[in-house]
Amino acid sequence: MATAMVEAPEPVNLDTQHEDMIHDAQVDYYSKRLATCSSDQSIRVFDIDGSRQNLVDILKGHEGPVWQVAWAHPKFGTILASCGYDARVIIWQQENESRFQNIHEYRKHSSSVNSVAFAPHEHGLMLACGSSDGRVSILMYNFEDGSWHEEMFAAHPIGCNSVSWAPLASTNLLSINAEINRKRAANFECRLATGGCDNMVKIWKWNQKWELEKTLEGHEDWVRDVSWAPNIGLPVQYLASGSQDRNVLIWTEENGEWKTTPLKPDRFADVIWRVSWSLSGTVLAVASGDNRISIWREGHEGDWKCISDLQEAHPPAQQLQTQQQQPQQPAQQQPPAQQGYQTQQSFGQRPPYVGAAPPAQPAPIPAVNTQAAPPRPGQVNQPYGQQQAPPLAGGMQYGQQPPQMSAPPMGAPPMGAPPMAGPPTQRIQPPTAFGQQAQQYGQTASVPPPPRPGQTPPTYGAVPGQPQGAPPSGPPVAGGMYGGAAPPRMGAPPQGPPPTGSMSRPTGYY
Repeated sequence: MATAMVEAPEPVNLDTQHEDMIHDAQVDYYSKRLATCSSDQSIRVFDIDGSRQNLVDILKGHEGPVWQVAWAHPKFGTILASCGYDARVIIWQQENESRFQNIHEYRKHSSSVNSVAFAPHEHGLMLACGSSDGRVSILMYNFEDGSWHEEMFAAHPIGCNSVSWAPLASTNLLSINAEINRKRAANFECRLATGGCDNMVKIWKWNQKWELEKTLEGHEDWVRDVSWAPNIGLPVQYLASGSQDRNVLIWTEENGEWKTTPLKPDRFADVIWRVSWSLSGTVLAVASGDNRISIWREGHEGDWKCISDLQEAHPPAQQLQTQQQQPQQPAQQQPPAQQGYQTQQSFGQRPPYVGAAPPAQPAPIPAVNTQAAPPRPGQVNQPYGQQQAPPLAGGMQYGQQPPQMSAPPMGAPPMGAPPMAGPPTQRIQPPTAFGQQAQQYGQTASVPPPPRPGQTPPTYGAVPGQPQGAPPSGPPVAGGMYGGAAPPRMGAPPQGPPPTGSMSRPTGYY
């Protein structure tokens, strides 16, 4: 007989006003109060009535994301437990109609506490906590002195992800007298199921201490959640486990024997995060990573059928808003000239990064006025476009390179060569007194001593092949020297401006 799909009721949206992802939501025993926890390190409590909700309180005490919350039985009051990434377990109690108070805080775990669950009320006010450090803690409240007792045992070496308490074996245990129920509960075993990162589900039993009763193997990846079904008097115990391997397994215990049945023959589309039973223990809800919640019920032949499937119709509002604000643009290819571009750097300069933009080109040099101004008195004509500047030491102009040392001296042609043509310059006049120097800017000339009696004085600028005292032939060489004359010796330029009409040509580089 096929199971008909049940039409899902219209969901009621609740704006929790959390500032980050919500990790858990739990209603209390009467389904009149809702608690939510989030990565924003807060817990929010709401009064719910159909489609209406009212924020009761915001609980802040954790210093990291809050993973899970759990309500205690109302016989103990309005008590809520929470666990989080900060390795803390906090127990809250409502003091008045609107405010919750931190009544106990447990900090003995060394890593994130991932799951908390209250035991059936027949065992008293007892809380189980599973942590990523691989241990499970049991917190028990003593009503006589108002203190909390703690016990801890190692459960999963890699880490514990979930804890779930086994229900009492029979509803015939219940009585109007709470003391009678407590005594009857002492005769029944207190059991706990845990799921861990070792891909296993383990059953623990209290016998003066917590002992491992059974290890259930069947998953191929981390067990994310375990949930023990409530018992309504049936002789069979049901335990559901959801795993990272995208499978949900139903474990049944009858007469001490455990059997396993997959919830569906094939795997789910995504990882299984939560499994939760209804109050009657006959309907199972499965939450997966693809934003789906499926409702399952066991058929007459022992197979499980999906009776409802809920899926989020639209992406989250924040994601949709982000997509609208940031439209995708086509990728722009980088110009080939800039790919892998690098430039040579000067000494001590950091090299540019690969792919950086090339340096900006220097601004073009403005055009120079080519119309030369008429020369001033005593100034030599300059080429067009060259600006006149005062001469430097040695007779050089600004921007002019000195001659190389291996080049022949300027103004001293080889012996026998015709005189060099050049602009007319002023000749060096002979000295009139012993020790007096004839100076030309940029050079010095040694003055010979006066002739001795009977000695013919040499003629300045004498050319070989011409008699002494004959006038020189040809135009004088630049610097006032004639062809064949020895160059003057190097010396420091005299102080002061050069004589009028002198050449601005270097003569001190020989």
